[in-house]
Amino acid sequence: MKWSFKIFKIFGIPIKIHISFLLLIFILLYFFISSGLGSFLFSLFWIIAIFTVVILHELAHSIVGRLFGYKVEDITLLPIGGMARMKEIPEKPIAEILVAVSGPMVNIIIGLAGLLIFSLIYGKAFLMDMNFDSYTFPRMFISFNFIMAVFNLLPIFPMDGGRVLRGILAIFFNYTKSTHIAAEVGRVLAILMVILAIFFKQYWVALIGVFIFFGSKQEEQMFTLRHILSNYKVADLFKRNIKTLKKENMVFEVSDLIVNSTQEYYPIIEDEIVIGVIPKEEIFKRYYEGDLRVKLEVMISDKFLTIKETDDLFKAFMAIVEKRAKLGVIYRNGVFAGILTLHEINNIYQLMKK
Repeated sequence: MKWSFKIFKIFGIPIKIHISFLLLIFILLYFFISSGLGSFLFSLFWIIAIFTVVILHELAHSIVGRLFGYKVEDITLLPIGGMARMKEIPEKPIAEILVAVSGPMVNIIIGLAGLLIFSLIYGKAFLMDMNFDSYTFPRMFISFNFIMAVFNLLPIFPMDGGRVLRGILAIFFNYTKSTHIAAEVGRVLAILMVILAIFFKQYWVALIGVFIFFGSKQEEQMFTLRHILSNYKVADLFKRNIKTLKKENMVFEVSDLIVNSTQEYYPIIEDEIVIGVIPKEEIFKRYYEGDLRVKLEVMISDKFLTIKETDDLFKAFMAIVEKRAKLGVIYRNGVFAGILTLHEINNIYQLMKK
């Protein structure tokens, strides 16, 4: 995920923190300024406890996922919780259901363990005492785990319950249809959550509902994208017979070539290797500004990466996006063979989506 930074590893899984997590620091500062050191320390301890539970929840997903062959990329902590990112999720209903329920099950186990431990500390009266001003932190901690378990199991895609719903549907339908139904159900329930939260003035819950709504749309789009692109290889789509330039060329030397070509990017070749790319519009810009004798080397961009002909299009797409590259460069037997841009990928996606 963009704007995330690794803080440590557990079981070889990178734990990252999103920059939006800084919101919690401002909340802590607010408590420190408005309520003093006691409220600040309580809030700090509470946030540490919550996100320890969140990490355990996501680790459960990750560990069970590994048992089914899922490759876990990382776990990212967000102000609204955590997210375990898996490189590829096999379309296996039972596996998806078990991976999805593993997180909430950890919360239930922690909640039950909390009940047992605090009952031993405070006595049986702890279970019977309905005065919620007593044992504030223990009650909050136990309640948080049970609420987190129940909330995550709501059939709202892409939450855990939504993934369970998709897994159940996938037993009877294909994964594309199952994803669409689960996403539609999730969006309806997310809208209902927002409305009820606003009515009861629980604006934090309403914000979570908004995140879930858009997360559902994004998750469905990403699934559709992966499902379509994984059926094609880079070799099926990349552009061949690409005109290349040299860094020593000047603008006036290549202007006729650029004007008469529909090519959008020009690889710069040195010793049969692509050392950079130049967008067509950049050369046009220099031409119309009168910089005719400027060498192309001052315009070279390194926003490209090498991809394989045998890679599927989804893998190539993700690599280009994650590296924020303009295109992928393909070699065949060590010789430059062509390029693949997001434009070609988008064209095949839009065509097949219909």
